[in-house]
Amino acid sequence: MRAAYLDTSFLLAETFGDVPGRRKHRLTDFDVLFASRFLEAEFLSAFRREGLVPQRDLLTPIQWVDAGRSLGEELGRV
Repeated sequence: MRAAYLDTSFLLAETFGDVPGRRKHRLTDFDVLFASRFLEAEFLSAFRREGLVPQRDLLTPIQWVDAGRSLGEELGRV
């Protein structure tokens, strides 16, 4: 099984057809997609900023990840 954790820049680049040639993966290459709810907010915000109707169906296959707590300790170590 192939899984991917999506970030907003990748999803928007693929959505708007702006995937640089160096990227070799497409969303359809993965069996499972994970993302933070921040991706949802940023994705919808980008569509609003561009005056476009959001393609919400692109969010349907995503399994949402929620840490349920602050990640401050881990981020501090990194």
